[in-house]
Amino acid sequence: MLKVLSGQQAYSFREAISLALNEAGQRDMLPEVVKLFISVLDVEKLRAEAEKSLSNIVHSRYGNQAKWDDQWWFVPLPELRFDSLPLAQITFTVQAHLVSVLTMRVDGGIRRITLVGTTGKPEKLILPLIFLKSLLDKDSVERLRIVGRDAVRTGWLIPGYKETIWLPNDFVSKLDGLLLRKSVACWLLDFDAAGDEIVPLVVGTLLGLLFAGRGDSVPVNNQAWERETVIQELTRLYGSAVAQDKFQKRAHLLKATLTNHEAVAVILSEGA
Repeated sequence: MLKVLSGQQAYSFREAISLALNEAGQRDMLPEVVKLFISVLDVEKLRAEAEKSLSNIVHSRYGNQAKWDDQWWFVPLPELRFDSLPLAQITFTVQAHLVSVLTMRVDGGIRRITLVGTTGKPEKLILPLIFLKSLLDKDSVERLRIVGRDAVRTGWLIPGYKETIWLPNDFVSKLDGLLLRKSVACWLLDFDAAGDEIVPLVVGTLLGLLFAGRGDSVPVNNQAWERETVIQELTRLYGSAVAQDKFQKRAHLLKATLTNHEAVAVILSEGA
């Protein structure tokens, strides 16, 4: 359903994102989050559907003789949830929102309106936490098997999944670069309240995967805890400043008999 606003309400893609977020009631989501999902959309298919909608709206309001020029933006707004079964993953449902500025020639004059609203069907994107953990490890992505590739997507064979997981190349590239600048927790907090809700679940699961993935003769999660190791794992998920703060606040609770995994669990038990 497209909403009609008077005048030109957007002059750039960033302004189109802000308008779409505002109209969708997702004002707490950062524009950088939205840009991450651009490649999820089938723009050509969306454009064909949107052209029909725009034509119907203009002709119904201004008559069949109305002429117009348009400017388009398709804004992908994601919703996310954490799924633990059958395997831990973040599931994104991405709904395209159309923002279009129409400049019409009506009765010898110029009139501008802005249309904003959902268009097309939602797209689903699955991000297995095993894959996310591989991005954090940097070199371990290369160990995952690729079973298909085209100009837009790559098909990954993820351990534990029966079907191929297809991920847009642009999405993976942008997420990989983003995780060089932000921790996983900070990235999830850039979403709306739903991101805040799943941070403990995602972080806890990733910590388990990160510890389990070590190649030590005695698994690192079973070793007696060390300050450097505990802070290192917290930093990979929360960032340096937050990790140091969490450690300082809870370090007095860490007994010498605890393992690294148990020590992290104690630090996170404050509901972080």
